[in-house]
Amino acid sequence: MSNLHYPQFCALARAAEIIGERWTLLIIRELLLGPKRFGDLLDHLDGMSPTLLTTRLTALIECNVVRRTALPPPVNARVYELTEIGREIQPAIRELIRVGRPLPVPPSAGRYFRAGLGAARP
Repeated sequence: MSNLHYPQFCALARAAEIIGERWTLLIIRELLLGPKRFGDLLDHLDGMSPTLLTTRLTALIECNVVRRTALPPPVNARVYELTEIGREIQPAIRELIRVGRPLPVPPSAGRYFRAGLGAARP
């Protein structure tokens, strides 16, 4: 769970405590595209350490935003997927993408475009 705690009895404050941590919205973005193995998440979240990804996934599981499930045979892989609560975050993610599109992105080495949820127009 996050170390960030707002001293307020407010639904927005509670949501920010859970999904406001660095990288968490990007994890949810990836899972909105479908279930992913740990390694797939790590591949799509360049710059995120395995330790931090484990920490964030554990917190999201504890809050019932993400669950870990097994794919049926012949795959037999463990994947992370959004729960119903996690999928309910999609409209907020789409709005953040819409707001972020016109914002200037400073050029820097290592930034790249990744097609997916962010490429789709709502």
